[in-house]
Amino acid sequence: MKTTCKNCNTSFNGNFCFTCGQPAKTERLDVHSVWHDIQHGLLHIDKGILYTVKLLFTRPGQSIRAYLEGKRVKHFKPLSLVIILATIYALLNHYLHIELIEKSDNHLSIRSFGLGFQFEATQGENLPLAGIISDFIESHFALFQLIFLPFYSAATWLAFRKAGHNYIEHLVINAFLRGQALLIALGLLPFVYFKIFTPEISSGVFTISQIICFLWAFLQIYSGRKKSWVVLRSILAIVYLFVILLSVILIIILVINLFDMI
Repeated sequence: MKTTCKNCNTSFNGNFCFTCGQPAKTERLDVHSVWHDIQHGLLHIDKGILYTVKLLFTRPGQSIRAYLEGKRVKHFKPLSLVIILATIYALLNHYLHIELIEKSDNHLSIRSFGLGFQFEATQGENLPLAGIISDFIESHFALFQLIFLPFYSAATWLAFRKAGHNYIEHLVINAFLRGQALLIALGLLPFVYFKIFTPEISSGVFTISQIICFLWAFLQIYSGRKKSWVVLRSILAIVYLFVILLSVILIIILVINLFDMI
């Protein structure tokens, strides 16, 4: 029996309208239906964010490879994952009064517990541009994470370019890995807040954890290749990343000093 879509008036057979995707059955709105919409539409709690988080810490590379191959319905979108987790991380830092960035009159240090980069700049008596940069990062931390995704992706793409995945696919891979890194950082926040770890120790634990997870993921993504090849390429990707980020940091320092001279 054909159903008329209440959204676009298309007649169709089946459970969903082939024109707009509206379900054939639309129940009356109540508390249950609103809660289901929140789960399914906002966070995809039933088969989305929790499902993705679980796989990132049980079989990260296998799940990422499956996503690249087209099995995407159950997964939370990788870029959305980074935005949500980075926003939660920044908000918790703000309300727990944990500084993402240390700054003084003539000093700026961006640590971000390993999530961004380490950067120090010294110039004259003040840092007007550096202050603008630090305020921007603290106010737009999620955007800051997205800005750096292309650099991470360039590093892994250069290292694994013979493996067959294009740059955009590496962007997706690194978005998932950034989400994983943010989850690790969120797990470390209580240790920093209750002074079990110093920020330096937390940053060290984060870095080691991230390297282990990075290797774990790529060994699974490229499980058909020799482990030694994957490990060497992973190390090369980390080297590329350091070179790329160092270049970016030097450019930023140069710009800050040029503005100070004007």
